[in-house]
Amino acid sequence: MMEAFLKDENMSVLMQQLKSESHRIHEVMTSLEKLSKQSHILALNAGIEAARANEAGKGFSVVAKEIKTFASETLDLSGESKQIIGRIEDRANHIIALRTTDMAFDTIDKIDRNLFERHCDVQAWATFESVKHAAKERTATAIQSAKSLLMDIHRIYEVYHDLMIVDITGNRVANVDDKVARTDDFSEREWFLHVKETGEVYVSDLYQSKTLGALTMVFAAPIYDEDTMIGVFTTRFNWDFILEIISAMTVGESTGLYVINTAKQVIASRTKSDIFTKDLNNLAVVSRVVDDGAKKGYVIEGDTLYSYCETSGYNHYEGKGWFVVIEEPLTT
Repeated sequence: MMEAFLKDENMSVLMQQLKSESHRIHEVMTSLEKLSKQSHILALNAGIEAARANEAGKGFSVVAKEIKTFASETLDLSGESKQIIGRIEDRANHIIALRTTDMAFDTIDKIDRNLFERHCDVQAWATFESVKHAAKERTATAIQSAKSLLMDIHRIYEVYHDLMIVDITGNRVANVDDKVARTDDFSEREWFLHVKETGEVYVSDLYQSKTLGALTMVFAAPIYDEDTMIGVFTTRFNWDFILEIISAMTVGESTGLYVINTAKQVIASRTKSDIFTKDLNNLAVVSRVVDDGAKKGYVIEGDTLYSYCETSGYNHYEGKGWFVVIEEPLTT
């Protein structure tokens, strides 16, 4: 029974339930406070009537004083109870904030680790001899050998839409599926120019590829023959594998989870249709990260808590400045 309970619930839901019960106690205390005030008024009226009755009302006067004392003490306890309840709710909010902030970190960390592997892949594959030979020689035999390698890699690594080799002039040498590449000339593409000019790995932001008809990212790395750059190895990453990370996070039904880029665009969500469409620019949490440079924390706006964590990259993958926002309602 306990196992089922732990499986089906999460910390945020439990804390919301605790706050709901706390709110109910608050309502009961408010009702008790009203009764105390009414008792206090009754005691005052009784005291007045006892005074009018002179000697005959002395006993009634004692009762009136007791009622007044009881009402005053009850009123004091009611006020103190409200303060305690308020502190409980504040601590509950803080626990929810800590939990969701940790979840935001965990989410962006999982994404960074995945993209770090993609960062390593493209660099490693650029060193394969058949890749270098095809980029340098461009003979039919060399190209066929490289294409076979690309197809084997693509079959094993299911996270890619395509893998491609281009020579130092930007011309396509080989890729997995000829139908994917609608041109042979990539010399003016941002990823090619970046790698050729800097000799460094290129990582794009997320974008919707018209050619692939899918959400993707570009990774590109230089191909060297000793100290001479002879081409570029590039991949197209399948974003669905990042969305699987988002879907696997344990959150409540009413919880929102978003990955946001530096342009303040939603690039991942529990609801795929939110990508590039959901507008969160008006949230203080978005401005806090993008405009103010905040790294990790939370903001409460109205009855909603927003926890956030910005990427710190992973190893030599620096990240893209993305951050995760978790939107948690504070009322049930």
